[in-house]
Amino acid sequence: MQKKRKYTFLIISLIMSCISVITVIFAWFSVVDKTEPIFIYSGKLEVEANLYVIYGADLKEISSEYTFEYIIPGMKEFFVLKIRNAGTIPGNLSTIFTFEGDTNAPTLSDYMVIKYDEIRGVPVGARESRFSLLNVKTIDDYRLEKNEEMEFYFSVKLLELYDGNLLNTRASIKKIEMILDQIV
Repeated sequence: MQKKRKYTFLIISLIMSCISVITVIFAWFSVVDKTEPIFIYSGKLEVEANLYVIYGADLKEISSEYTFEYIIPGMKEFFVLKIRNAGTIPGNLSTIFTFEGDTNAPTLSDYMVIKYDEIRGVPVGARESRFSLLNVKTIDDYRLEKNEEMEFYFSVKLLELYDGNLLNTRASIKKIEMILDQIV
């Protein structure tokens, strides 16, 4: 009889434990709300750019380093940088021009300046930076919509104070770095 009582108590305890577990699981699912799935979309940032030197009404594309040769004091060369946001989202555009000259000091680049006075048709005041700075940031955080194109016109000038003592030296636009940052 004692054994029968033990088994009965064990079975009742097991049934009560199962009922408790089922109750807790049911309570858990009835309290927890369902939410809609959260989707995070990402886009692609990509910039395309072409640099052209302007000869009168003609444009000549520059595909590598551009070297200034056979220039005289006061002479200017004109350029246009055509930029397009080829990505799928808008971005903030910045450009950094890297200039290089011969290693002799002073160099021809010490007498050269880059000048521009508008970006995307918006006057920014006459801006001028010497080549000797090596890295010159020209466009800084301009919003460029997806598939939007812009043209950035600038000139490079050999200053009149150049006295011709550096005839066999050179200066060049080594590279132009395009940075398209995601708008936060």
